[in-house]
Amino acid sequence: MTTKSPRKTESQNMLNARMANRPIAVVGMSALFPDAPNLNQYWDNIINKIDSIIDVPESRWNIEDYYDVDSEALDKHTVKGVDSYRTLILIQ
Repeated sequence: MTTKSPRKTESQNMLNARMANRPIAVVGMSALFPDAPNLNQYWDNIINKIDSIIDVPESRWNIEDYYDVDSEALDKHTVKGVDSYRTLILIQ
């Protein structure tokens, strides 16, 4: 069993005390959900078994920057489509 040094515990206590007197506010949060404009629609899609998995749109990134059929290519992957990825998982 390790024991904390008294100095570290004391500094942590001081920090916690200072933070308790300085409340913070979460100003906003956001997220992107597949095939849904908001969280409720996202969960509705899951409950209704809607398959929202698609290839990443070209507007997001250039697939050629990440994909190569050559399995020896550096900094690339060889799985381009979702179905190939699912198959790859099942094979392993």
